Amino acid sequence: MDKQTIAAMRAAGISFVSYVRAPGGSTTIVLEPNDVPAFIEDRDSFAAKHFGVSRQQYLDWVETDGAPRCGATTKKGTRCQ
Repeated sequence: MDKQTIAAMRAAGISFVSYVRAPGGSTTIVLEPNDVPAFIEDRDSFAAKHFGVSRQQYLDWVETDGAPRCGATTKKGTRCQ
């Protein structure tokens, strides 16, 4: 979708709203016209940026359904359970 079409849609009063994965299911986000191409290209990266985290942090957050993870390492050098 080209930028002119997106701008014309916005000028006609069309809003861009979608959902992204989040703990508990999903959450709705509002997209600005300039956001649409990035959202279409990589929804997870866009969501990560929206929440202010890295893509991997976002994916981990969704995978654990928001439950905190232990950040410490054991004596063996592995992450604690």
